[in-house]
Amino acid sequence: MILGIGLIIIGVILLPLGVVSLKESWEEKKDLSFKRKMVVIFLEILDVFSTPILSAWLLGLSLLMIIGGLSVILLKM
Repeated sequence: MILGIGLIIIGVILLPLGVVSLKESWEEKKDLSFKRKMVVIFLEILDVFSTPILSAWLLGLSLLMIIGGLSVILLKM
């Protein structure tokens, strides 16, 4: 149970770091036209799944820790 709570706490701490990192990467693309933004968004989605990006790793790791912590807590009940 303590392991599950620890995983949830670490996941909640990492989640805002990933969001801030992702937000900073989007600030660079703010002044593009609508069509170019759509292309960039599509390529960013593909890029998240293909290459390691810090923001994607932080978001994925935090979600895995939160889900893992919840599953540990639910299995111990």
